[in-house]
Amino acid sequence: ILYVAKLLGIKNVYKVGGAQAIFAMAYGTNTIKKCLKIYGPGNKYVTEAKKIISEHTAIDMPAGPSEVMVILENENIVDIAISQLEHDPNSRAFLVSTNKNILEKGQHIFDKEYKKLNRKNILETSKNNMYFVKANNREDVIKFINTNAPEHLILLDDDSTSYINK
Repeated sequence: ILYVAKLLGIKNVYKVGGAQAIFAMAYGTNTIKKCLKIYGPGNKYVTEAKKIISEHTAIDMPAGPSEVMVILENENIVDIAISQLEHDPNSRAFLVSTNKNILEKGQHIFDKEYKKLNRKNILETSKNNMYFVKANNREDVIKFINTNAPEHLILLDDDSTSYINK
């Protein structure tokens, strides 16, 4: 993003977050200039702020709760899905595999790891939106991806390029 901003001659880039940042960028402050367009995801408060300021400042779109789908077909279990669940109580995460053992390991790691994270108040609700999906074959995995069209899709498969054309 910073490279493209440089190519386009954009001089001011602000890495800020929350509803307060949306208002700061829309109206300007002593340290943040008024922005022409505001981009980026956010929780329900950011979405509301973007809706409010969208009458006079361009936005990319109102963002909804975050969502990630991890397709895992090898024995390397990762906790990347938990990172999306920390954003909002309504966030969703899917771990999809044709391998039942991977899903069981994923469930175990999820149950153990989420308790260690700082945003327990959010995770206590969003953990109910963590789904472990057993697919019969790769074609079912592809159908599931296409039917759900997740916001973030992470392909952790030794043959992940085989998904591209489908």
